[in-house]
Amino acid sequence: MAQLYLVGTNHIDIQGPERLRKFLDFTKPSLISLEADKDELELRIRDHIGFERQEFMMKLGFTMQYGGEKANNILNVLRVLGYESWVSNEYGLANPGVGFICNDNIDHEALKDLDAGPITADQKDGENQVGPAFIDSIAKLTYDEMLASIERAYQNASLGLFAESKHFDALFTSRDEYMEGRIRQAVDVTEGPVVALCGILHFFGDYHNLHDRLSDLDPVRISLNQVDKYMGAN
Repeated sequence: MAQLYLVGTNHIDIQGPERLRKFLDFTKPSLISLEADKDELELRIRDHIGFERQEFMMKLGFTMQYGGEKANNILNVLRVLGYESWVSNEYGLANPGVGFICNDNIDHEALKDLDAGPITADQKDGENQVGPAFIDSIAKLTYDEMLASIERAYQNASLGLFAESKHFDALFTSRDEYMEGRIRQAVDVTEGPVVALCGILHFFGDYHNLHDRLSDLDPVRISLNQVDKYMGAN
């Protein structure tokens, strides 16, 4: 049976791409499971390519509106959006034969009904829409405050208001149930390691989460901000 790694991410972790690249290079997975569906995977890849092409002009615009330091902070966040998808894709391109599992059981209507929150509302689980309110919330933080906010989100596994949300099933239970089945199938048929990437709450949240569902497979559970510590110990 393949070794299973359950990696909890923060979707706006500005160190996320570097951390994920390190972990994939270390574990050398044969298969990567993503929280995104196929359409979102392709969208995230295209968006990242588009960001790289437009970054210079975006920096000029944000600098004029917010000043240089805040413009850099905004770009730091926009640069990493969807990194779980596009970093994994980069790994797959560099390592032909790596397989992917996408979550094709996402209720997009439920996601549309969520209000975009500030960057500090990390329990949004990354579903924030990138618009003026989102950009303004980033601009209010210093670089150190932004790092601290991200690290706090890794430490906070409470569902908070999501526990009472009418969208709880769509955002958590249904997703977890679907991904559990796909991951179990992958572990059964894959010889090499399997790395499953999801928002931190799916593996560490205070409910019957995806890690609980897969605990009989003896997975390694880790939050992405702890990858250096894990690799140093192994």
